[in-house]
Amino acid sequence: MQRRRFLQTAFYGAASTFLWNAYGCGQAQNENAQFNLISGCDDQQGNHFVSAFSHKGEQGFQIPVPQRVHDSCASVKHAKVFFFARRPGTEVYVIDTVSGKLQQTIYAHPDRHFYGHGFVSDDQRYLFLTENDFQHGQGVIGVYELGETITKVSEMSSFGIGPHQISLLSDKKTAVVANGGLLTHPDKGRDVLNLNTMQSNLSYVDIHSGKLLEQQLPPHSLMSIRHLSVSKQDQVVVGVQYQGEKSDLIPLVGVHRRGDSIQWLACPEQVLLQLNQYTASVSVNAQGSHALISCPRGNRVTLWNLQQRRFVDYAPIKDVAGLVALESGEWIATSGYGEVINIQWKQNKLSTSIISKLPVRWDNHATLI
Repeated sequence: MQRRRFLQTAFYGAASTFLWNAYGCGQAQNENAQFNLISGCDDQQGNHFVSAFSHKGEQGFQIPVPQRVHDSCASVKHAKVFFFARRPGTEVYVIDTVSGKLQQTIYAHPDRHFYGHGFVSDDQRYLFLTENDFQHGQGVIGVYELGETITKVSEMSSFGIGPHQISLLSDKKTAVVANGGLLTHPDKGRDVLNLNTMQSNLSYVDIHSGKLLEQQLPPHSLMSIRHLSVSKQDQVVVGVQYQGEKSDLIPLVGVHRRGDSIQWLACPEQVLLQLNQYTASVSVNAQGSHALISCPRGNRVTLWNLQQRRFVDYAPIKDVAGLVALESGEWIATSGYGEVINIQWKQNKLSTSIISKLPVRWDNHATLI
């Protein structure tokens, strides 16, 4: 733990050296701020940026990029943060945290595109990315070696179509990937080409051998498992985007432990219909007892009890986007209206408080470094 705290402190110190005015931000920068949150955003003209900000809502770097990004992650050892293009994007942006500059752009191979998610291996040697082999209509996990120049060295099957979010379990060798089941091709943009035959799954893959260790299917073929969050106890919480009728009563949140079946969480019918069959960011709290899940099409954030396997409460947030769990048990949320929001569970109710509002549209996810 001491080493981890030392590395975190070192990263925060590097992050605080980002120059505000160098990237066109017009407000004064707090030199003591720790810009330990990262996310993509757009300005009011629709230009795309990668950005850092603090848990107090103060903005650090804001760097223009050609493609809209989706999620992000970091390597403390290499002092880099990575922003992944949104499907069907073909670029990953590598930001050096010491200089605060775009250091490298990773380009997808000609017959691949990225799905917007990835993670860095525990030994900090490799970056793993979800990708689409659109020539064969199959999902793959791309493996990139981290060095002075980052290059792709191999790939393995994701064991499904449309791999989206991916995460590493505590054994440091098992990846869990949400294969959304949606067949797409960049020539068709974001159109789904296989609604009649789609099949999502949750797959566990050994990142050393590429072997499939376990796979779970949802109970309905039109349930697309897209996002997930893993607790410290390796409890995987998944969020669904249902591709069927808006009036269908389909569970949208599930919990899984290896060796068991996915347990789908109970939710009142009235609330379920208000979510418009769509979940986005999933964030398990530090204690592993609750998960906060954003539902931007329903303009609300929802809280789920993982022990009692049920919906608990919701709070209205228009176009809610990224979610980050803090060690304190609170969450930070972002929105498409530029808001940075503190969320707490107290007195048996979700409580929200706007920390700041910036002239940007925050993208789907935010990451705590």
